[in-house]
Amino acid sequence: MIRNLILKSTKSQNLSRFYKTKTTNFNNITLTTNNNKKCIFFKGVNNNNNNNNNNGIQYSTSSSNSTINKNQTKKVESLNKETKDSNDKSIYGSIGDIDFSKKESGPSKNALSREKLSKSLLLMRKSGTLSSVNMMAKMENENSTPVYGSLSAYALFDSEEEVSGDITQEHLKTKVTVYNPIIALHKSSAHIKHFKHFNKVSLVVYPLTPIGRPPSEYDLPRVNFSGRMRLLPSPNASKDTQDILTYTKAKRLYFERHPNSAVVMGDQCDKDYDFFIMDISDAYYYERNQKLTSIPIEVLKCCSADPVTIQSREIIETVNSKYQDSLSLIVEQYGDVKLDDCFMYFVDSFGLNCIGKKKGIDEWLDIRIPFDSSFDNFENCKSGLYETLRLVRNKIF
Repeated sequence: MIRNLILKSTKSQNLSRFYKTKTTNFNNITLTTNNNKKCIFFKGVNNNNNNNNNNGIQYSTSSSNSTINKNQTKKVESLNKETKDSNDKSIYGSIGDIDFSKKESGPSKNALSREKLSKSLLLMRKSGTLSSVNMMAKMENENSTPVYGSLSAYALFDSEEEVSGDITQEHLKTKVTVYNPIIALHKSSAHIKHFKHFNKVSLVVYPLTPIGRPPSEYDLPRVNFSGRMRLLPSPNASKDTQDILTYTKAKRLYFERHPNSAVVMGDQCDKDYDFFIMDISDAYYYERNQKLTSIPIEVLKCCSADPVTIQSREIIETVNSKYQDSLSLIVEQYGDVKLDDCFMYFVDSFGLNCIGKKKGIDEWLDIRIPFDSSFDNFENCKSGLYETLRLVRNKIF
């Protein structure tokens, strides 16, 4: 990352201790390496106008004695133009005029479209906050609520559907694979009691954070999926062939994703637990410091997931546990801010997201670090990123 962050191979390049300077005209961060070249990282655009809260960086190199050349100037001008365009029209589109942008890059905390990010999160994570409504609840005081929520593990049931991914041409159908959460609940669960009167629920899925750091405390981006819960009759309750096949498949997928659950649920699984499929009908995306926006369900079903994000659990857990020192240094340089603490919470084919606590202040900043070229698969991303972090550690510390 500091040198050439997106290594498509793990070939080593020497990296010396670097220092930071600022140029007056373009407010760049310049890092000097021992191969006598300067790496200039152009600071990106802040969509919500919070200082240091959304630093996207563009990458280029120049010789140590040269000034910013014409190509770099054009890049800055292009970035400035993109900034102006982004102020006129959000890359996430809007709900009122159903103008949902398909832009895959730009001044944002994330290069993915909101539907692509949402689908990638759903496929990557294994748990979310399940909320149901108790329609029979008595509101005893103003603090009472009929909503009951709990952290619930889920797997994904895949099936084929014909859907229209273009909201302006709904007659054009495409066969795609859709994914709906499989959730196992003990028969004594309050959720099941609520389903008898109202079976619509929501499942909120956050990015992955380290243990002991609840994502809700950091106001991270998240997706709220809603839909109705469909009980899958067990073989003991139904002799219908299709019911048995669906139940068997759902149970198998759930235990493959959560191997320990088979031990916890035990031999009496069919007797003590119910399996449900949540048929997703609505999706809402929340961006940090921005409003909740709706995602057309047909668009969500048709879009593809990011190949790096859906397998990124290993990268996020490893970087936060083994490379925290290198990560902190890189985030400080890219974000141009001193930090007391930081951790990674998201990575995709185009870059990674970290959140850091500003030094001496109880303020957490979201810092996006883009790769200088995209990865087409998880393994290349993992090897390139780990190699970079090791080089930073060996040369700096």
